[in-house]
Amino acid sequence: MNNSDTSHYKNVPFEVPESWCWTTLGEIGNWQAGATPSRMRKDYYGGNIPWLKTGDLTDGYIYEIPETITEIGDSAFYGCSSLSSITIPETVTFIDNQAFYECTDLTSVTIPGSVEAIGEYAFEKCTSLSEVTLSEGITDIGYKAFSGTAIESISLPSTLVNAGDAFADCEKLTSFTLADGLTRLPNSTFAYCR
Repeated sequence: MNNSDTSHYKNVPFEVPESWCWTTLGEIGNWQAGATPSRMRKDYYGGNIPWLKTGDLTDGYIYEIPETITEIGDSAFYGCSSLSSITIPETVTFIDNQAFYECTDLTSVTIPGSVEAIGEYAFEKCTSLSEVTLSEGITDIGYKAFSGTAIESISLPSTLVNAGDAFADCEKLTSFTLADGLTRLPNSTFAYCR
């Protein structure tokens, strides 16, 4: 859509550059209500993930997002089919349960060492997810975090301590690399893989 194709928008407040297009939030993402991250946990705040609260939508326009967080919350992108590739920012320390569950068009994700833990089912049923980069620093990968994905090969960091059933049901997984220093891996980490 180009700048002049705004007929379906009732109140276009101003023109935008030719390379931009007008859209609504509903067309570019999934929006849902959820729980506020605990204010008692100061380490959850001050990251670089914009956190928009319903109270920020006072007049229909978003001019500034005043708060940021350090974790990707429970079911934050659940079923979001518009995601294709993700590079998690270095300020993120935790990816919560089902954060990217069933993001069926997601093909690649890079997770930095700042992320200490990946929650249960975090990327489960991301059926197009074939490329995952896990960095040194990750210690815990939750139950079935990558289950049912299209991963063919994975390298596990030496810092990993727990990964129970993390890659279960990854039918395309044919190889994995264990980093020097990785001393223990539960039997079920690759359950039901070919």
